[in-house]
Amino acid sequence: MADSQARDTPLGKRIYRKTVAGTNEVIHREATDLPQRVRTLLVMVDGKTTVEALVTRLAGLQVTEASFQLLIDRKLVELAGARSNTAGIAPAPSSRSPSQPPVSVTPTNPVSTSRKPSGTTPNSTGTSSKSGTTTSQPVSDGLNAADALEKQKNDLYELFTHTIKDLLGFRGVMLTLAVEKADSLDDYRSIRDRFIAALEKSKGPEIARAMSERIGTLLD
Repeated sequence: MADSQARDTPLGKRIYRKTVAGTNEVIHREATDLPQRVRTLLVMVDGKTTVEALVTRLAGLQVTEASFQLLIDRKLVELAGARSNTAGIAPAPSSRSPSQPPVSVTPTNPVSTSRKPSGTTPNSTGTSSKSGTTTSQPVSDGLNAADALEKQKNDLYELFTHTIKDLLGFRGVMLTLAVEKADSLDDYRSIRDRFIAALEKSKGPEIARAMSERIGTLLD
């Protein structure tokens, strides 16, 4: 069904998401021949935004539909809603805590816990206790509040780690260090503000605005 829709829909109007291979590429950067602008485009693919919108947002980096076609040809992206074929591809481990052993995940709790902030302990009611303080958070997507928050912080960590390096290079060293120390959503909001300000100076307002919107899907 997805392939049939793809043939009937112009590339610019389609919506793609990263494949497992695409996610691994964002994390491990193994394809040394992937142009920087295409790698940045890959990071921005979110399964919600059309190709046309992504290309427009990254026009300042000379990103075109041909750039997106390269991602398709490399099987780094697939149509949103398509049935994934991940056989033979191992999911990438979190780069936050490589020294920790893998965590067994049950179907009723489908979230990696490889990045547990120190001092935070989830309890059975879906709340998180830190330094004796208990706070309640809404439960969504079958996750309790503590796991949902942890997944959100993991996603933010991965996004910031790779986009700061890709877009700022050496100039983003201090921001990268701040990401490594981040332990709360407020920490990530502060990093977001600094990152967007740096992007606006170095890449221009269009790139900064596009990245702000991408971060907003995880943080706001």
